[in-house]
Amino acid sequence: MGIFDQPPPLPLSSTPIPVTPMTLPNVAAQPLAVDAQQQAITTALKPKLSDTMATVYQLFPKAGIPEKDQPQVIEVAHRAPELSAGAEAYHIADDPRVYVLTDTVTYKNAKARQPDALKKLASIIAHEDTHISNGPDEAAAYARQLDVLRRLNASPQMIQGVERALDSVVKQQQKKKKP
Repeated sequence: MGIFDQPPPLPLSSTPIPVTPMTLPNVAAQPLAVDAQQQAITTALKPKLSDTMATVYQLFPKAGIPEKDQPQVIEVAHRAPELSAGAEAYHIADDPRVYVLTDTVTYKNAKARQPDALKKLASIIAHEDTHISNGPDEAAAYARQLDVLRRLNASPQMIQGVERALDSVVKQQQKKKKP
């Protein structure tokens, strides 16, 4: 007699419950490809995205960021005191995640589904992700941010604003290098 042939007795009833035997597939005989395993792990570890961030993630492929290269984003409600007043996102050393501040005008407008704000938020995340990959090089981070904005057909005003920020940062870095 097999384990599935007779159900265990129930303490409250003497009526047996019919149990149908199941055959499970032999998953060990068909191992997942490494990419599929990694994707399964990554999917399981990703936090649930807010509707706002889910919308931003939909923009990444249009911005030239394939799914496998999309950064993990954590939404943060409280600004750390060491952050500059204008910061809208940040990263932490040795942490592959981008932290997006939810108290900013950009985030609030993105939450309201304003297209330019969604594009700007995607570009800010790309900027911070560049720092994670390439270190503190602001020129590279702003170049990637501008690339994302252009690919998403952001408004000329938004692109010009980021170009002005890049110019300002480059000038500050040049002043620091002068003896």
